[in-house]
Amino acid sequence: MNFEPIQFTDLPVITALSPEGWGNVPIKIQHYIESPFCFPIKLLVDQKIVAIGTTIIHSNVAWLGHIIVAPDERGKGYGKQTTQELIRMANSKKCNSIQLIATDMGAPVYTKLGFKESSSYLFFDDIQAPHLEEADNNIQQYQSRYKEQLLRLDLTTAAENRQCEIEPHFISGFLYVKNQTLRGYYLPSLGEGLIVANEQAAGMALLKMYLMQNSKVVLPKENTAAVSFLLNQGYPIKRQAKRMYLGENIDVQFQSIFNRIGGNLG
Repeated sequence: MNFEPIQFTDLPVITALSPEGWGNVPIKIQHYIESPFCFPIKLLVDQKIVAIGTTIIHSNVAWLGHIIVAPDERGKGYGKQTTQELIRMANSKKCNSIQLIATDMGAPVYTKLGFKESSSYLFFDDIQAPHLEEADNNIQQYQSRYKEQLLRLDLTTAAENRQCEIEPHFISGFLYVKNQTLRGYYLPSLGEGLIVANEQAAGMALLKMYLMQNSKVVLPKENTAAVSFLLNQGYPIKRQAKRMYLGENIDVQFQSIFNRIGGNLG
């Protein structure tokens, strides 16, 4: 039994491991392999991949993502061992806080390892595009002159430096600008379509724009404005997932998240 870095040649095997509803896992793993701040590993038993996982480093904050155990190898402690190895890797990079989004299956394992709940993410789907009276003139395509404002807003909201993660997606992004001040942004190509705003009107306008082409939204429970909007439109909460941390708890402004990146990055 040993851990090794995931290689490109492992991707066909990982395809077979992919849980239902997790999207294109091999594409995500390929991104991890290609990114210098990501460390994807595999657990081998008799040269067979029985589990995988990735440690993602954002300066002093780490994320654990895509922790997957082969269906026929569950119940043997491989998920716990893989998580412990990912934690060890995060600690070796001097991370003060380790973050993850827990599935129902994984949450008890993470709790036993010392993780605590910081929020709950609410899942809505089958949403039909809302009727828009008129386009919001404050929304514009990304302009580089707002780059520093965007990075500051993201750092304030996420409480972690994830510039390396989000900057490649700026070029296809949308901004909500009022009086030359950035109030929110939407990055369609980043994960599930990250939306962040420090003003409710900005967040709701960007969310409605997102819903013109998407039918699923995942929100932290603290964003009561967006949650109430969807509930009042007749869309129930389909499921929930715990956001958890180990080590220091970071001061995330959950009320400013109007759609998450994904299960690997919050």
